[in-house]
Amino acid sequence: QRELGFERQIQESEPFSASLKLFAEVSPQNLLYGNLLAPRPPIFSGGYPRDNLFPGIIASALAFLGIVTTKSRARWFYFFLLAFAFLRSLGPRLYLSPTLPTDITLPYRWLYDFIPLMRALRAPVRFDALMMFALAVLAGNGLARIQESIKTKRITNTCPCGRCKG
Repeated sequence: QRELGFERQIQESEPFSASLKLFAEVSPQNLLYGNLLAPRPPIFSGGYPRDNLFPGIIASALAFLGIVTTKSRARWFYFFLLAFAFLRSLGPRLYLSPTLPTDITLPYRWLYDFIPLMRALRAPVRFDALMMFALAVLAGNGLARIQESIKTKRITNTCPCGRCKG
């Protein structure tokens, strides 16, 4: 990999790692949360607005509901995929904000040391897309549970005896 130019040093990935603060910030253009959670003034890095990784309160709540209430074993796959992708997006060490690093080494560093393909990745923050995918699936499960609950209540409420279950 190194001879072909695909291998990167671990230090090259740190500027492209997510920080915990980025998961709490939204774009100023966000209609729902922009006035509340957007950085003022917007922060630019290299001429581009900095990544805002906030998944949303509603999506997070629905995903939590999907994990807690769904009986499917697949929920654990998506839960662990979410956790895996979140930890990888943070990069080789934990940053509380883009300019405030800690000395806490994260699993990305260990994978970098033991899996050669990890050395070709430059931007750990890209794992956020995988995290959002898993979150969307879990939120869909949570929404489906709410819909089932509403449907069951409607059927029970329309039965004259009140004892029927849908």
